[in-house]
Amino acid sequence: MNEQYATQSRHADLINLGFNGMNYQTIKALINDINAKQSNANLLIEITSLLEDKEDDNYAYYMGNSPFMHVQYKNTKYEYLHLMRLNNELFLRNIYYLRKSDADWVNKYTISENLIEETRTLALNDTTLGNRPLLIERMQNIVATCNQHNNKAVFFLAPYYPEYLKKLTQYPALIDTIQSLHTFTFHDLNTLQIPTNGFSDRIHTNVTSSLQISDYLLSH
Repeated sequence: MNEQYATQSRHADLINLGFNGMNYQTIKALINDINAKQSNANLLIEITSLLEDKEDDNYAYYMGNSPFMHVQYKNTKYEYLHLMRLNNELFLRNIYYLRKSDADWVNKYTISENLIEETRTLALNDTTLGNRPLLIERMQNIVATCNQHNNKAVFFLAPYYPEYLKKLTQYPALIDTIQSLHTFTFHDLNTLQIPTNGFSDRIHTNVTSSLQISDYLLSH
């Protein structure tokens, strides 16, 4: 979802709470927080993130102290100041991005020819999208929680580069399972005709296709 486009051009009342590497426990906590404070809202949830239970190792860096602060306040007792106790990358970056839109960090890369060629020779992948029982259980729990607070869970599967999608052997069964239950509001964005230059790599789209994806999600 392109937040800036959605809010300014489509006039949607939208808040983007997603980030790469978000695990299920974090998603559940965010959904509970939204449900406690909001009603009559649509929650757009990408389903593969619901299968992530580990915390992304890359976030360990952001939770440490900021090197810049140590240099700026060298040989001072800044750690005794209450504000400076909030010296960690995660907090400081949140402050930095507080008044910025996702246009400041939206993906502008385009998939390379080398990666396209490499994708053609990849082996079949039977693990990605494979844990259907757990995924369905978590989707059902989210729907039940949202329904209790008059909110609606809208699930979607983000687009994969088409050549890579062919390697995901569990993909057809996953879609069949979700659609056969008639329980979820679900959109498979792999049905969209996204051009090659709309992908940044095998599993991520970019700013070029973000408008197309945003239009679809906001219209459905």
